[in-house]
Amino acid sequence: MATDKDNQTLMDGKLERRHLQQTIEALRLELEAERQSKQAEVQRARAENQDEINQLKDTATALRDELDALRLEKDAAVQKAVAGGVNESRQLQETSRVLREELEALRQEMDDEVQRTRAGYETEIRQLRATIGASRDRLDGLKFTSDDEINQQDSRHRDEVKQLHNTIQALRDRLESNQANGAAG
Repeated sequence: MATDKDNQTLMDGKLERRHLQQTIEALRLELEAERQSKQAEVQRARAENQDEINQLKDTATALRDELDALRLEKDAAVQKAVAGGVNESRQLQETSRVLREELEALRQEMDDEVQRTRAGYETEIRQLRATIGASRDRLDGLKFTSDDEINQQDSRHRDEVKQLHNTIQALRDRLESNQANGAAG
């Protein structure tokens, strides 16, 4: 009868161990899916960042072209002013100054936009890194908890087996004592 209990205990332990292994595998798969999802998000963010950078480069090129056009226009205006007189020259110089200020304001606005965009990307990257770190910490916590549970289960099984051995020995001793008393009587 004790052999059936030992076998049942062993089977229960094996079933529980198999269940824990399946749980660990499921958690591994879930973590891998999370990791792949985060990588996809990072790739998407990078693609979006690259698109925006390309747009900003295109804008900068357009502004340079516009600046070149403004310079050509200014040069033509200056020559007309020289031909037309001092008063028109002063007006064109004022126009040139205003255009330079607008261009400088546009450059500053473009630089500010680039900085804001870059800061946004850096913030998003920091957040993604923090998310990845938190996921790693969670995985480590789950692994530690699983290892601890397995060790506790193993310890309980060893204690139970030791207790069963002690019970078997006590029953053998009592049986031998009864047999010795029966043979002597």
